[in-house]
Amino acid sequence: MRWQRLRDQSQLNDPGCVRGGMALALARTDAMSRRTRAEVIALLGAPDEGATETLRYGLGQCHGDWRHSVLVVRRTPGGDVSRATVEVD
Repeated sequence: MRWQRLRDQSQLNDPGCVRGGMALALARTDAMSRRTRAEVIALLGAPDEGATETLRYGLGQCHGDWRHSVLVVRRTPGGDVSRATVEVD
């Protein structure tokens, strides 16, 4: 999957917004809702950061001020994903 192939590039010092479009599509289409943590990891790979309830995936520099952005996948206490959002890291 292209998402997983771009992981290393998203972590570079000046990567551009290499996974931004894909992350926006995941957030806008609600594609992560009702997926378990294991299903999210199977689809997107291991998170760059994250605990049981929040998984964070680097996107590159998707905001105008050179800061890195992340896709944040938050899970409900019951285990299903409640939402995915794009945020500044």
